[in-house]
Amino acid sequence: MSFTYLHWKIAESLPSKDIKFDIRQMSKDEIKLLALNIFPQGKTAMHYLYNRIDQLRILYQNAGKEDKNSLHKPITVPMIRNF
Repeated sequence: MSFTYLHWKIAESLPSKDIKFDIRQMSKDEIKLLALNIFPQGKTAMHYLYNRIDQLRILYQNAGKEDKNSLHKPITVPMIRNF
């Protein structure tokens, strides 16, 4: 799956507590896309959220829910080893 520049920049901003970005501001479909993307250097959203347990929990909760209004089914967030 390819990623967009926007998703990459969102993922890079996730570890910063100075940036007032809350993953709950994204739609469930966008959260699922963010969770499945593999960014440069093999990083995933999990790599960026390793020190933001609150946001990581939200990512998992929303990626695993089925939404009747969505075309997407629940997903399993991939775990990829650091390169």
